[in-house]
Amino acid sequence: MEDCNLVSTPLDINQKLIKETHQRGKQETDYMKTVPYQEAIGSILYAAQVSRPDLSFAVGALSRFNNNPSKSHWIAVKRLFRYIKGTINYKLEYNLDIEGCLEGFSDTDWDSDSDDRKSTTGYLFKYQGGLISFNAKKQPTLALSTTEAEYKALASTSQEALWLQSLLR
Repeated sequence: MEDCNLVSTPLDINQKLIKETHQRGKQETDYMKTVPYQEAIGSILYAAQVSRPDLSFAVGALSRFNNNPSKSHWIAVKRLFRYIKGTINYKLEYNLDIEGCLEGFSDTDWDSDSDDRKSTTGYLFKYQGGLISFNAKKQPTLALSTTEAEYKALASTSQEALWLQSLLR
């Protein structure tokens, strides 16, 4: 991946990541046994948790296939590495000149998982221009509409906001 072509997004929006239910050929099965899929996911997960929140959704989506990745999943992991290489200078910055006010943002991706139909919630909080809290994970229960998925996302975002406000006090 040292001389790879860079990409501007962590995942291809046209690629749907699904569990492979069909039988793979012997050649693909043998190839996937040689691929360090779980090691790659673990490395990216560490970066996502420590300093790169932009990787959270992508690595969360790809880690769902740790027990049985396919060639298409491995291609998505390599794309994520190409994104990381192109954004290697991204970093979290805090600015003392900005007034210390807590800003929060929330979003949801309704019905994003084709396998179990659960939505994904994401939120982030900034303080003094820098990110202090972020999360991206599947909702524990099925949402029947976009409105319900948004309410669930706002509920978890509100819980985090209340906790952060009490911490800042």
